[in-house]
Amino acid sequence: MNTPARFRAEVPQACAGVGQQNDEDDRGQGRRRDVSGLTPLLDELGKAGEEDNGLSISDLLKKLGQNSFGPLMLIPALFIISPFSAIVGFDSVMGILIALVAVQMLFGRKHIWLPKRILNLKIGRDKLEKILRFLRPVAHWTDKVIHPRLERLTKAPFSRVIAAICALIGFTMPPLEVIPFSNTAGAAVVSFLSLGITVRDGVLIAVALVLLIIALGGGAYYFLL
Repeated sequence: MNTPARFRAEVPQACAGVGQQNDEDDRGQGRRRDVSGLTPLLDELGKAGEEDNGLSISDLLKKLGQNSFGPLMLIPALFIISPFSAIVGFDSVMGILIALVAVQMLFGRKHIWLPKRILNLKIGRDKLEKILRFLRPVAHWTDKVIHPRLERLTKAPFSRVIAAICALIGFTMPPLEVIPFSNTAGAAVVSFLSLGITVRDGVLIAVALVLLIIALGGGAYYFLL
């Protein structure tokens, strides 16, 4: 990745998990796109939501690309950090999505597959706009500080370790949902890790791992007392 603070999203012509699409649409989506940071990405999602009166997981997958493991973990994690985490079932769905993507990254799949039940889930236009409005200030600040560095931490074998951590956090989200906003810390860690993978920022990954260790240590101390 040669351009600082950028990540690429490439959409292949066929997506078995998404189903058959129009050939012209597939060819149009097959072009490689550059996104300069989180803010342009959120703008893209907002535009897609306006055009389709909401955003489905299928739309998200097609928009980001079948091989965009980092962004496909990042977006659900950011959604969990938003106030909509209080909606019953929201954390569970987003957590399962994170886990499914992370497991496939862990085992080295080239393209992301998701079951139709998850692909068909859709966030309404109004809710999507509120989530994006909440996330834009965070994205604006984040775009100023992230850039490629310590890139070794973003590649194998470290990327496999990151995928395993994200998968474990994702799988714990459904049972933890009974405690309001209990998944916020885990979603923040996944956000840092997946964003680090996406923009090749190893420093961001290191910070996330330190925060994770502190959180685990604090949790262990609390439960052992």
